Amino acid sequence: MNMGQAKPLNLLDESTLREYIQNVVYETIDRVLLSEMAFDLKTYKDRIRNHAIQIAINWCLVRYTYYNENFIQLRKHWMAELKAQLNAITIAKVSVKKQSDAKYKSFLSVWAEFEFDRDEYSINGQIANKFEAEGIDTLSEDYIKVVDDFKNEAKNIANVVASGDRTKVNDYVEKICGK
Repeated sequence: MNMGQAKPLNLLDESTLREYIQNVVYETIDRVLLSEMAFDLKTYKDRIRNHAIQIAINWCLVRYTYYNENFIQLRKHWMAELKAQLNAITIAKVSVKKQSDAKYKSFLSVWAEFEFDRDEYSINGQIANKFEAEGIDTLSEDYIKVVDDFKNEAKNIANVVASGDRTKVNDYVEKICGK
């Protein structure tokens, strides 16, 4: 139905009226489903917090394989873990109109709480135990580069998460290790 030439509803023919009603019903259902299935921002931020440390650990492990090929055999495993963590927050919907903006700002806000965007010591404090458990020297040059790379990556990760696109997540993870 051409809405530019709207007629009063009582002057519409039956098929046009049915089409109009169907469109209104579908739009209403879409709005209701979105609001019922979406997280409020507080819950979404909690979800990010729940995944933040695992994202940091797996991002850094994947990146480490870029600098040090001794762990290539574990790269696919770490990449799969990182993709799962990022996708868990990427595909989540939030109950606001501007999904992408809200997700981007929420991600950066939580990242700042962990100080992942500015403090190597905070990053090290979260990932060092896992690296040591994997037999990785946390005093090595490669490790230090990884921590610095991760610190500078917050906005790129936020953009990928805000996209809501699993393909972008998968492509992004592939690029971390220089593929």
